Amino acid sequence: MPKLKSIAFALLVTAGQTLAQNPATSVSVDESANRHPINPHIYGFSFAATSDLAATNFTLNRYGGNASTSYNWQLNSDNRGSDWYFESYGDASATPGGRGDDFITLTRAANVGAQALITIPMINYIGKLGASRSSLASFSIAKYGPQTGHDSWNADAGNGISTAAGNPYIKGNDPNDASTPNSVAIQQAWLQHIVSTWGLAANGGQKYYVMDNEHSLWNSTHRDVHPAGSTYNEIYNDFVGFAGAVRAVDPNAIIAGPEEWGWLGQFYSGLDQQNGPGASGSDYNTHNQTYYYPWLLEQLYNFQQTTGTRLLDVLTVHFYPQDGSDSNDDSAATQFIRNRSTRSLWDPNYVDQSWINQVGINGGKVNLIPNLKSWVSQYYPGLQVGITEYNWGDEANLNGATTQADILGIFGRESLDLATRWTVPVNPSPTYLAMEIYRNYDGKLSTFGDTGVSASVANPDNLSSFAAVRSSDGALTVMVINKQTGSTPVTISLANFGTTGTADSWQISSASETAINHTGSVTIANNAILTTVPSQSITLFVIPAGNTTSVPTAPTGLAATVGSGTVTLTWAAGGGATSYTVKRGAVSGGPYASIATVTAPTFTDTGLTNGTTYYYVVSGANSAGTGPNSAELGVTPIVPPTFSSSASASPNPVSQGTGTTIGATVLCTANVLSLGNVQIYVLDPNGQTAGIQNFSAQNFTTNQSHPYSMALTPALAGTYTVEVGVFSATWQQWSWNSAAATITVNSSTTFSSSAMANPASIAVGGSSAISATVTATGTSGLTNGNVELQIFNQSGTAVATNVWSGQNFTAGQMHPYQYTWTPASGTPAGSYAVAIGVFDSAWAHNYSWNGSAAIITVTSGQPPPAPTGLGAIAGHGQVSLSWTASSGATSYNVYRGTSAGGEGATPVKTGVTGPAFTDTGLTNGATYYYKVAAVNGSGTSGFSNEVSAMPQVAAPAAPTGLTATAGHMQVSLKWTASSGATSYNVYRGTSSGGESATPVKTGITGTTFTDTGLTAGTKYFYKVAAVNAGGTSGLSKEAAAKPTR
Repeated sequence: MPKLKSIAFALLVTAGQTLAQNPATSVSVDESANRHPINPHIYGFSFAATSDLAATNFTLNRYGGNASTSYNWQLNSDNRGSDWYFESYGDASATPGGRGDDFITLTRAANVGAQALITIPMINYIGKLGASRSSLASFSIAKYGPQTGHDSWNADAGNGISTAAGNPYIKGNDPNDASTPNSVAIQQAWLQHIVSTWGLAANGGQKYYVMDNEHSLWNSTHRDVHPAGSTYNEIYNDFVGFAGAVRAVDPNAIIAGPEEWGWLGQFYSGLDQQNGPGASGSDYNTHNQTYYYPWLLEQLYNFQQTTGTRLLDVLTVHFYPQDGSDSNDDSAATQFIRNRSTRSLWDPNYVDQSWINQVGINGGKVNLIPNLKSWVSQYYPGLQVGITEYNWGDEANLNGATTQADILGIFGRESLDLATRWTVPVNPSPTYLAMEIYRNYDGKLSTFGDTGVSASVANPDNLSSFAAVRSSDGALTVMVINKQTGSTPVTISLANFGTTGTADSWQISSASETAINHTGSVTIANNAILTTVPSQSITLFVIPAGNTTSVPTAPTGLAATVGSGTVTLTWAAGGGATSYTVKRGAVSGGPYASIATVTAPTFTDTGLTNGTTYYYVVSGANSAGTGPNSAELGVTPIVPPTFSSSASASPNPVSQGTGTTIGATVLCTANVLSLGNVQIYVLDPNGQTAGIQNFSAQNFTTNQSHPYSMALTPALAGTYTVEVGVFSATWQQWSWNSAAATITVNSSTTFSSSAMANPASIAVGGSSAISATVTATGTSGLTNGNVELQIFNQSGTAVATNVWSGQNFTAGQMHPYQYTWTPASGTPAGSYAVAIGVFDSAWAHNYSWNGSAAIITVTSGQPPPAPTGLGAIAGHGQVSLSWTASSGATSYNVYRGTSAGGEGATPVKTGVTGPAFTDTGLTNGATYYYKVAAVNGSGTSGFSNEVSAMPQVAAPAAPTGLTATAGHMQVSLKWTASSGATSYNVYRGTSSGGESATPVKTGITGTTFTDTGLTAGTKYFYKVAAVNAGGTSGLSKEAAAKPTR
């Protein structure tokens, strides 16, 4: 189920080919039939540059894709997932939220009214960075073993696919390696930042938010942090949390989702795509055999009915043709498929020519836009429908261009509400021009019409056409798309559009593939245009307004903002209207009185009575007359209530990691509030969101106060700020106290650190082994922190850095760290300071910094290299060491410790002239650890490898000379003593070699033993072993005897 998001361009030129003329065909346009608004937001891109938005006059610019899923706004970084070896990278700027702010800035800089769509991550982990904003890898080859591929610029960053048999995905990796946990609080803080920077949507601020990206593929694209397929309930709960945060921060924002990857993602969750919808415990089976999108829509609709909060405004999906037409293949066979494949967007009878027709859903009939609209109508009435990723390929060729033009025409004809293409075609290219011709065909921002009308053709696979009236001047615009090779005679008949004279024509064809060509004027006679369109061409006819015979359609989208004695109405422009009449009634259903005539789609009604409900409708008018009324809207103006608020915390001050309770009081100083919202909002010392508590359905009368409380456990030390807000039932802000209280948080996470360099003086090319310790001295520990060791020169510039990530401390716990520094060639002589710091997982808080943990002196000479091959052999009270000699060494120092890495800075032996040394006088049974350093006149080398050994007494040799003499129901044994033995064990059996592993007698201190109580006539076999503190020897040779009566 591939989809293409990164397309290479190839221009295929066929020389010397003569194209025949196709049979004549017709386009029938009826200006009065099928009139409907065309939403300008169907003209959108993903990741468009400012220049592209300005050139095309496109209206939307989406920031999305796999990397947006893991965007960490606090670090301005992300993890690339499967797009690039699961590595986390930071943007050039470390400014929090910089990527989003830059994207909004470049979008608005086009000055064509374009809006940005910003993706909000809902996945469980988002990308983090290493020290100095260095990249991190989720599948370290050093940590997780050999893998089938790695980043060519980072040999340790694997692709997460093991080289083991079958090349399985690596599982059980630590998601904290390159990511950090995500939360609603983190994203709500970003939303607050966006609103603080750009303003609320209702005030012209950031308007569109997209809820993550292709959730059902997380187990593939982001399997390092989400290896299991997403579920129905998981995504619903994510919407409640994350979309709820969007709505809380900006009540008028437009929320889009769920952003599934394609056709299959609408029907099945990630879990069911991973395991199959028929598997035990599948979402499909455990949710009453309901498909994914219908189930999610129904739940979100029920949530709104229950809580009054709308979590979704636009139902969105991604769609890439699966029949191969999304490639750059420009062959005749693929062109044939591509010309037909756009039927999947609208044709209820078209069977998709791909694997889709083999899955068993809807008989392989995609019918994408009508199907989505049907689901909305059935499960969540009132939502818009959008396609936020699509691409049909072949961008460098005319077939790709005619397909793109066909798609935009279909979007308008089928009343799609929003679309953003992945991504922007190369400029110039035929496909780029195919988009530009709809929105800026003449370089003066002139557009295709905004009120669609009927345009029918004989066979849209060969030639398609779309028509629309432009409300600004009443012109009729007709797009004719000749998909087939060969020119085609066309008759365009114009019904119910009285005009004569000429029409302008603009064209993209083989004669002009790098610019839209103004091909001049064509004659209109008898309400028709007779023309011939070139092979694989796009032609736009702009027909001046004549005697329009159709009245405007009813305005849509009537909405209101209330104030004290005022109501401000807005509605969607278009429908052929040149003016609008606003009407008001006292009861629902009318009668209505006209109160204003305006030309813009907005009007403010003043002088109203607060508390009284008024009922509004709007109708459009043009030269043909007045159209029908819009849907009615009932509105009640009110006197805004006023409030004061205060807050406190107890205990305050409070220790870091210790809970405190925030108490707030809200007083209504005037008027009333019904079913409103109160919010306690807490900022941490870095200005980020530390906590939010919303209280819904709040009622106030004048002079009435209500108490509120919120529990907070501060994670950081410093000053926290408590803010209190009061809102209407629809989250219109009535009051905001940005300094209701402050909370002083004393750090409970503190550390001490020390370091020792050995040797403390080295020459360039030598090495110093640094042993560091970090101790948690506070009352709280640290989870998933970072310990950093840096070495600074005399100018304060770091010349070496090492980081230990994922460090966990409990209170009072000490961790040792080892780092070996080898100054690079050319390092100046002088003193170098070793510094140690302790940070949180996000590098946002520095708990400790010791800038002079140790000093290393670099000299200009050359000490010998560290010894290699150090080995140890334990003996009785001693350990014998040997190693490979170091070139240039005149002697060696031996260092000993009783724990790994615990060798002291003072050697136990110096001046050892050869590569061997025996350490005597040791305690048997104790483990000793050793390292060796080489010495010459220029200094001391770094340490060798570490070895350990345990001295002990050697076990005695097996006894010899064993004899057995039979007696009366007994056997007498005798043997020769073993040197060093303190006792002996005797073993007996009744067959040769059959002696029991358990001795029949132990602790014999002499060299004889008589075994009594035996059975006469039975032959017995014996062996003897010697014993001392070093162990038990092997068994002696066997002896046998048969007792007598």
